[in-house]
Amino acid sequence: MAREAAEEAGLTLRPEELNVYLTVARQSRPGLEYLDVFLRLTPGAGGWDGEFTNLEPEKCRDLRLFPLTGLPANTLDHVRFAVTAGARPFVEENFVEWTLGYRGD
Repeated sequence: MAREAAEEAGLTLRPEELNVYLTVARQSRPGLEYLDVFLRLTPGAGGWDGEFTNLEPEKCRDLRLFPLTGLPANTLDHVRFAVTAGARPFVEENFVEWTLGYRGD
């Protein structure tokens, strides 16, 4: 995660200050299963160094920070759940099996 943050967003994170708070197992369509791991900085950690910047514009059209109360309407449900859970001081469940209604292609 620390390496990806540096390569993709120009941020320097200290790996020892990151912790996994939620893992989501999901299936986007038949035969495609994913395991999403969500991390956050340890409470009281020093934060990050660097300026939040999109360093891979050829792979990522837009990269912005949003307040929890203003997440974009097109935020995926499992991501909205994870981000909201990560903002709480304690996550009741640290593993979720996310069942989505497959809509087809």
